[in-house]
Amino acid sequence: AHYETLKDTYVNQWAKAARNCQQVHTDLRRWFPDLCFPLGHGAIS
Repeated sequence: AHYETLKDTYVNQWAKAARNCQQVHTDLRRWFPDLCFPLGHGAIS
């Protein structure tokens, strides 16, 4: 159960990041050029 909670939290955080990706894409790209691309502009977008 603890593992499931951690997994759900992890998935929710990444889903939230994907939704917010376009808003902060310019800033993120300075440090993480590949972070948003597969996440925010891929399957989750």
